[in-house]
Amino acid sequence: AEAAKLLATCPFKSDAVRDEWLEVTKPKPLVRRGKQTPEEVAWQEYRHERKVRILYEASPEARAVLKRVLQLQKEAQWAEARAQAMEHKAAEGKTTQKAAAAR
Repeated sequence: AEAAKLLATCPFKSDAVRDEWLEVTKPKPLVRRGKQTPEEVAWQEYRHERKVRILYEASPEARAVLKRVLQLQKEAQWAEARAQAMEHKAAEGKTTQKAAAAR
């Protein structure tokens, strides 16, 4: 919520830069499917390069806002990953309990 409010008021150079920022800072899926494909690696590298370039070209006030947004997004992603891990652990516990009860 705070990140969205900050982005709405961030003084981007243009709407095109805003759109590109939103595209390159979309959270990546939390599910790990093993080794990344070369296309996924290339996309991650492109996203990183564009993010760095946008930050470099931004005004000092826009840069401060964008850095705060990145921090909030990272915190939200960690919170989501922890919640998923807890759900997974709880589901494993229930499965183990059912197996033990069936014996």
